[in-house]
Order: sequence, then C-alpha cells, then structure tokens
Amino acid sequence: AEPNVYDAISLDVSALFDAATAPTPFDNAPPAVTWRVTFTGDDGTPFSAPAGAANVVANQLTIEATAVDAEGSGVRNFTVTAGGSYLLNEVRTGNKLTGTWTPTTDGVLELLAVAEDGLGKTGTTKYKLTVDNTAPSLSITAPV
Repeated sequence: AEPNVYDAISLDVSALFDAATAPTPFDNAPPAVTWRVTFTGDDGTPFSAPAGAANVVANQLTIEATAVDAEGSGVRNFTVTAGGSYLLNEVRTGNKLTGTWTPTTDGVLELLAVAEDGLGKTGTTKYKLTVDNTAPSLSITAPV
C-alpha cells in the first residue's frame, strides 16, 4: 500500500455471529422498580395512591411493585418488604409482586424492593409512606 492510504474492513453482525446467536447486549444497569400503593379510608373511600406530599396512608395497604430490567437480561430475583417484614398474601406475576400490609403503628413506613437481573446486578428501591391510623381527638373546654 502507498503511504497515507488506509484499508478498512467492516463486518456486519451476520459475519461475526450465526443467525441463531445474536450478540449479547450491554447490560450495565440494575433493574428499576415502580410502586403502586392503595388503601381504603375509614369511611370506605378507596384511595388509588398515597395522599398528600407526605404519602399519608391508613388501614390495610395493598402494595404492588413492578421490577423492569430495561437492558434485557431479565429479572431473576425480586423481594419486597414493608417495615422489614415480607408482605402478606404475596402473589407474583412475572416481574410484578402484589401483597398486603397492615401497619400497627403510626409514623414512617419504609417499603424496600430488591431486584436482581440475569447478570447479577442488584437494584434497591425504597419508598417511604406516612401511616396515620389514629383518629383525631376533640375536647371542649368552653364553659357550659
């Protein structure tokens, strides 16, 4: 070849892999989790999402968490806990986990999801709620 003249070779996927074996995509990110929490108020009104900026909830909660591995290796392990304990009545459908939890004390409740993808990358997602199961009290101090 002459000086300053370069040869280049370009191969497409079919030259590197047979038709039955596609190249493995890059998978650098762990799975992500989305949450949906529902509950019924004392008067029977259903709430489809936590109420207010503090994510206030009450009574029995139905917790739904969905893990998605956008880069394609799939979700191979997925757990959800509420206040450090596993959910009750837990049902798994694919990458979705649904269960119930009845908080016994008022205050902050932390939901924790841990999802592991097919390549072993683990993603941890926390979701904080404020439990308020205590009814307001009323006292009258005016003279009779």
